[in-house]
Amino acid sequence: MTGMSKAGSILKTAVLRLLALAVVAAIGYGGYLFFGPVPRASDEPPDSTHDLETLCWYQRRYYPTVDAYQGPAPHPIQIFEESDSQVSDPGWSPARVRQSLPKHWNRKHDDPTSVQLVACVEIADEGPRIGECRFRGRPIPMYQGRYRATLYEVRTGEKVAEVDDILGRKDFEESMCPAMHVWREDKEPRPLSTPDAAEYQRVFGRYVDG
Repeated sequence: MTGMSKAGSILKTAVLRLLALAVVAAIGYGGYLFFGPVPRASDEPPDSTHDLETLCWYQRRYYPTVDAYQGPAPHPIQIFEESDSQVSDPGWSPARVRQSLPKHWNRKHDDPTSVQLVACVEIADEGPRIGECRFRGRPIPMYQGRYRATLYEVRTGEKVAEVDDILGRKDFEESMCPAMHVWREDKEPRPLSTPDAAEYQRVFGRYVDG
C-alpha cells in the first residue's frame, strides 16, 4: 500500500510538472504571436553596414558592442528600404539615395560600429503614376512610393520612433528605374520611386541631427 502511494505521488508530481511546462510554453508561444519574437544580441560586432540589416528582420538582431544612441548629435544612421518586388520575402537593401548627404548619413560608413540608428523603411502605399520604365522592351509604369519607417537603436534593438507619411520622389528620371523588378503573374508590376536625401533629412533629421 505504501509502495503504491509513493508511485502515485511520483506520477502526480511528474504530471503537474508537465502541465506547468505546457502552460509556460503556451504563454510563451502566445506572447510570440502577440508581440513577435524577442530581439537577439549578436555575438559579433558588425563587419559592414550591410550587417545592420538584421535590425529590420522579423527576428531582429542587435549589436551590444556598438556606440550607444545618446549624447550630443550627430547620431549616425543607416537606412534600409523594403524592396518593391512582389515576392513573399522581398528583403531589404541600403537606401537608394542619389543626392549627397553628410558623412553620418552615408550608406557606406567607414566604421559600422559607429552607427547608432537603423531606419527600416516599409512600403505603405503607392501614389500617382510618375513615369515609365522598360523591362525587356516592355513599358511598365512607375508610381510614387509612399512609406512608413521604424527607427531602432543598433546597440539595444529597442524602438526609437515610428514615422509615417514618407514620400518617394515625384519628379521622374529614367535613372530611377531599378535594374531588376520581380512581380507575380496575377498582379501588375509596380516599381515605386524612393525618397530622396531631402525627404529623409526631413523625416529623420530630429533623431540624427537634433
